[in-house]
Amino acid sequence: MHWEGFSIAEAAQMTDVTPSTARSRYAAARATLAARLKPARPPVAVVSSS
Repeated sequence: MHWEGFSIAEAAQMTDVTPSTARSRYAAARATLAARLKPARPPVAVVSSS
């Protein structure tokens, strides 16, 4: 959708689903992507000894 510049309504029409379903699937996909891109554990802070 983003790569091609389609709106959610256009993507819904192309995939033969309702705009509401397309919005729900889009939100779920974004949440999944965000969770997978999140680091597995917090980064370790480096403390300098000055």
